[in-house]
Order: sequence, then C-alpha cells, then structure tokens
Amino acid sequence: AALQDDAQQVMNTMLKSGLTERILKNNSFSDIYYNYPVYLQRAGELLGKYHYMYETLQARKYFFEGLIKEKKSDKRSSFLKALSWQPNMPHALVKLIEFSEVDQLDSAAYFFQKSSELIPSWVEPYIAMSRFYRGTLENEDKDEEMLNLAGQIDTNSVLVWYQKAIFYAQVKKDYSLAEYWYLKVIDVVGEDICFPCAHNNLGAVYRELGRDTKAEEYFKKAIELDFKFVKAYRNLGSLNLDSGQLKEAEEYFKKCIELDSTNWMFYTTLGGIYQSLERWEESAIIILKAIELAPPIWELRAMLGNSYTHIPGKMDAAMIEFNKVLKNAPESPDTYLYLVEWCIINDNIEDAWLYLELGLEKGKGAGMGETLFLDLREQKGFHEMQKDLKWGALMEKYFPEQFKKH
Repeated sequence: AALQDDAQQVMNTMLKSGLTERILKNNSFSDIYYNYPVYLQRAGELLGKYHYMYETLQARKYFFEGLIKEKKSDKRSSFLKALSWQPNMPHALVKLIEFSEVDQLDSAAYFFQKSSELIPSWVEPYIAMSRFYRGTLENEDKDEEMLNLAGQIDTNSVLVWYQKAIFYAQVKKDYSLAEYWYLKVIDVVGEDICFPCAHNNLGAVYRELGRDTKAEEYFKKAIELDFKFVKAYRNLGSLNLDSGQLKEAEEYFKKCIELDSTNWMFYTTLGGIYQSLERWEESAIIILKAIELAPPIWELRAMLGNSYTHIPGKMDAAMIEFNKVLKNAPESPDTYLYLVEWCIINDNIEDAWLYLELGLEKGKGAGMGETLFLDLREQKGFHEMQKDLKWGALMEKYFPEQFKKH
C-alpha cells in the first residue's frame, strides 16, 4: 500500500481536478515521479502475478515510465505497454493523444474518442487534443476549439481556465484575455491550493502589457507561495534588469543560482550585470562558470574577453579569447564591439574605428537595428569616439531610420 499510494493519489487527482503537483509547481515529470515505476514494480512483486491488482500495477508502472522518459517515441511505447496491461486505462489513452506525431492525427482522434467515451465528464482528453493541435500540428483554431469544448464539458474546471490562460498568453498573444483567465483561476483556488505558477504567469502577462508594478506584485506573490520557485526569481531579476535596478537584479539572479546551480543562463545574466556594474573580476569568475556549464557558445568567450579587457594584466588573455571567437564565430557583432573598447584602452584608435564598422556591419546583418543603436549610445567607453564626425556618419550609414529618429 505504501509503495503504490503516491501514484494512486496522483492518478486520482488526474481524474478529478487535474491540478497535480506538476501542474501547480510546473516541475518536470522526472523530478516528481522518478521513483514511481520502481515502487510500483516492487509492489507487484510483493503481491505476486496472480493477485487481482498485479495487472493494474504493471499498467501504472509503464504509465509513469512514459511520463519520465525524454523522447516522444519512448513515451508512446511505454503508454502502449500500459494499455497492453490495462486496455481501458484513461490516463494512458490521454497521454497517447498528446504525444502522437504529425502523421498520427487518426490515432490521436481514436485515443481521444475512446478516453472521452470512458469518462464523458473528463476534460483531460480535450486538453490533450488541444496540446496535440498546438504543439504538433500548429493549428491554433482547433487548439482553441478543443479548449472551448472542455469548458462546455465542465464550466467550473480550474484546469481548463488555466489552460485557456496559457493559450491566450503564449499562442494568441491576447494578454487581456489571458489576464481574465489567470485572475479567474487565482480568485477561485483561494488559500487551500498553492498555485504559484498562475501568479507567476500572470506577472509575465502584466510585463507584456507594460504594467511592471502589477507584474512585480504577482512575481512576489508566487515566491510567497513557493519560496523555491526559481522562475519567479528569474522574472523579478529580469524585471529589475530592464528597469536599470542592477543591484536588485543581482540579488534575484544570485537566488536563481542558489536554487539551480547548473543553469548556465543564470550565470551569464549575472556576469552581464557585473559588467554593467563594472565589477570586472567578479564578472570574469561568473562567466567562466557559465562557459563550464554551457554548450559551446562562442559569445560567452567574447564576454569573458570583455571582462579581461578591464582587468589589469589581462589584456593578452582578453585578445586570446577574442581571437578564439573571431576564428569560430566571425559573424558575432559583439566581439567586434568589445574589440573597439580593447583598442581604445590600448590607444589604438585607428583599429577601433575598423572594428566599430565591422561590428555595425555584422549587427545590421543580424537584424540588430534600434537595440544595437541605442546600446552603442550608452556605451561609456565610446564617448570620445561619439564626438568625432565619423561616428555620426557610420550611424547614418548603418542605421538611417534610427539616426533620423534620435
């Protein structure tokens, strides 16, 4: 009983509200259900293959195996094995909808019909079909149709409201409708259900609507509900970063690293914050950690070179990093702009102009228009060059629209 109880509770929740811990906290399947297949296998061994629960336990074992596997094909294989033990297992049928392939619409429709007939009042088949249309077939209209049908099946389903909020925020970009559904979720769940994801996602909607004060309020509420909710700390850090509150952003990204020390993007962002604060030695240490954890990303080497440029005795090390990037990622505009600053510090103005034009050319080619133009205006190291008539001529050449506007 102890070995199978947690799995039983999860499966019960799936059939009732659908608000499992994974949904509420947005955790990965493997984080929560990693041990379930082993527990269920052991429970089956203890009962023996002739026990009336044995087939059910085998089906559940393969169901949870399917949840924690990475590849779609492996997931489908496990869910099909679950059905071989329990042909009318609704949970497996629903997952087979969601993890069908592009050319398997007929199969998805079959699993949808069978699962919805087994439990007519269950909204999960409709939600799974909406996800299939969204993620696999990229059919927004059918995605929305399925969510609306789910809403008709159960007008009070918080899970349906939540899925609608996600759909309107992420697919339709209709942030007013997304706000409506998130608020509906938050108003109903009350204090008895900890739902930090809804608060965090609503904060992200308010950011899109340009209502940063409301965004901050809901990100903080998400953390209040779950103090280990790393995504909310990341969102608060980004919010403060965009508003120029670098010290606050630093604290939030340090908290992100404390909670998830393997995420190279957190180190990269923190390294960039330290560069903006001109804390160059700290930035170099953090960027080296990002390089250690990240896949091969040459732009991180360029960032490291920029930090070294501002550390006494590290000029040669900086150039070594820049040369690595120029050899392996010659189209990266940031490298050339970092080299401008390296040349200025080393009194090589002639090469500084050369690298500036190369950086502008690469940036223009990469579609970096107004953002790059505005960033260059704020670069402290370029202030002397900005006084030269060449600067205006280059800006007008590469960014004529932005040059006229500003």
